[in-house]
Formats: sequence, structure tokens, C-alpha cells
Amino acid sequence: MQIVVPLSDHPYYLWQALTQAVELKRLGIPTTYLVYTQNKSPSSRLRDIMNAELADWHVWQDWRTEKVYNAAMKPALVGKWLKANPQHESTVLTIIDPDAIPTRQPSGKVTETVWVGTDTDSYTGVGYLKSKAGVWESLCAIVGVSVQSQYIGVGAQVSAVGQSGEFWETVASKSITAFHTMKTSNTDVQTWCSEMYVTALECVRRGISLEPDLTYSMVWANGPASGWQTDGFHHSAGVTAENGKDFCKITHQISPWGKQLKVSPNSASARYVELIRNVEQQYPELVWRA
Repeated sequence: MQIVVPLSDHPYYLWQALTQAVELKRLGIPTTYLVYTQNKSPSSRLRDIMNAELADWHVWQDWRTEKVYNAAMKPALVGKWLKANPQHESTVLTIIDPDAIPTRQPSGKVTETVWVGTDTDSYTGVGYLKSKAGVWESLCAIVGVSVQSQYIGVGAQVSAVGQSGEFWETVASKSITAFHTMKTSNTDVQTWCSEMYVTALECVRRGISLEPDLTYSMVWANGPASGWQTDGFHHSAGVTAENGKDFCKITHQISPWGKQLKVSPNSASARYVELIRNVEQQYPELVWRA
């Protein structure tokens, strides 16, 4: 199993990726980073991180003409990488965001017809989408599946195998269409999840089942410290403002390096802040200040 992390060559995502890469190297989990940059070459920060050889890095200059729905870059980057490296079509790939930290080696049983991941059914499942007037029907039409289709919502962290880059590029393309369609639907559906909805429906179209796996459960930034022992992933998200006890990543658009980070020892964020401090201590030449 190999971790794959798509992201942007932007300081906000790079500091998260660096924190993640140092910990994944400690855990001995092979990791590949897929990065898109606005320039013809990687930024100086990205070049420094790549030269540290913490993981495998692949970089593309941003090729998009449509830049409204940024989340489509996630499947698009996976698609480009697999097209360039088709030997990995038979590798179990666990696709995650740079703010997700595995607490242990992911161990879901994955096949070409059964993919596993985190249970997100409450906000990506059929029931949720059908509760939003007209959204389900529109999504099924975009992907090309029956409105009678069924699946369990799985996302955030997903392990997949057996599909080419074409699968992921199709997801990216259809998710952009879905995003714009839902934006005009006058409902409160979470449009930022378009690529998750489309991934699930594209799996239905191709005969792939999605199954939630307890080893992919995640503890959020405002969860209990014990989540690092009970859950499979820490997701440094869910905190939208400083509260004095949980880490709020959005405060640190450039980096958290060298800043006083106030978190409670009872928060799952406490361990994440430890990982940030570990980077500062182990790789001082790689950190940058806001």
C-alpha cells in the first residue's frame, strides 16, 4: 500500500505536507506527492522539501482553463500521475489530503472491485444527496448512472486499485460539471464535495463497491487526544477559529513555524502540534516563517 497526496505548490499546503511527510517517513509508509504549481518550475520552498528526499515528488505546471472548483485537482493529479506511471495501476493507493496523518499503516482489504475508506455517508451518501431537491437526479445524469443506484458514502481517505489514470481524469471532469450544476440548484448541498459524490457514482458506473472500514476512522482537530490510539487517521480540520484549546490550521496561511501554538493536552491537536515542533527541530533548514 502506498500513500498518494495531491496538493498545490502554496505555502499553506506545503507546510502541512512537510509535517505529514516527516511523520510518514518515521512510520515507514511509502508516500508520493503530486503537486501543481503556478510557475514553470517548483517554488524554492518546494524544491528544498523535494531535495530532502522525505518522499517521492512529482510536479506539474497548472494546466487548467477552469479554476473555480479547486478540489477537482485532487483526482486530476492522480490521473496525470497514473497515466505517466501505469505500473501503479496494480498498486493499492491510499489517497489522502496533506492535513491527514495516519496513526498507523492503513490495513483495509482492497480489491479491483471493492475499495475502502473513511465512512462519510452522512454527508456524501445517497440519503444526503436525495434530501437536496433535484441534486441526486442531476448527479446521476452527469455521471451516467440510474437514479436507482445505491452506494455507501466513503471519502476523505480512500484506498483504490485497478483503475487507470483515465478513471480519475473522468472524475475530475465530471466533478467540475457537477459543482457548477449544484451551485445553481438553490439548495444547501455541500458543493465542495463534488469530487467525492462523483467518485462514488463513477465507481457505481464501473462496478466498483465502496465500503467503509473502521481502520480508516478519523479524529478531527477538536477531537479527544485518545483518538490517536483509537482512530486510523488524524484530520487537522474542523476548527474554524482560534479557541485556545484546538489547533486552527487556517490561521497559518504561510506557516506555523516559530509561533506559539496554544492547544489543550486533552485535544487531538496536541499530538499534531508535536509533529509541527518535530519538523522545526529535525529540519530547521526547511522551515520558513510567516
